Parts: sequence; C-alpha cells; structure tokens
Amino acid sequence: MNKSMPKLIDIRTWYIKNGMPIKCRYCGSDSNLTKDHLTPKSRVSKNVRLERWKNKDIDPQTYYKQFALACSRCNLMKHNLNEKEFIEHIKKIASII
Repeated sequence: MNKSMPKLIDIRTWYIKNGMPIKCRYCGSDSNLTKDHLTPKSRVSKNVRLERWKNKDIDPQTYYKQFALACSRCNLMKHNLNEKEFIEHIKKIASII
C-alpha cells in the first residue's frame, strides 16, 4: 500500500471520525449494526470487484462511499437490492400496512 494513503478502517470507525450518525441508514435503529454494500456484491461483476481490490491506491472517501451502516434486519431484507430499490420496497410495504 502506498505510504501516503491512510490505512483503511472499519466502517463504524469511519462514520465516527467523519461525524456521521451511528445508526441504520434505513430505519434509524442503533442496534445490531452491520456493513451494508450500497450496491450489492452480487450485482457487481467479479472482474470489477477484483480490480477494486488490486488498486492499492484507492481513495478512502471513495472506498467508504460504497458502504452504509444498516441494522441486521434491514440488511437481510435488502438482500440484493440497491439502496434506491430497497427504499422503494420499504415504501410499498409501509403503504400496505
């Protein structure tokens, strides 16, 4: 890794260091938080994923923008939806209830 690049840290620590709220991006819960891939890994080609990891000089801001904090419940419900699709899914469920 390039010496000038900061070491990558876990997503929760990055949120804290950047003054971001430590809560689920979707429901606001602050318990059982997990790292959510905003664009699911299953929807990104294997070649693109490998290329991202080979790039040792990745900018931390760019790296962390791929993720969000999500409670385990929302992360499981989101499954392989992207962020926009999941929010629409939640709205549909809320309108039924």
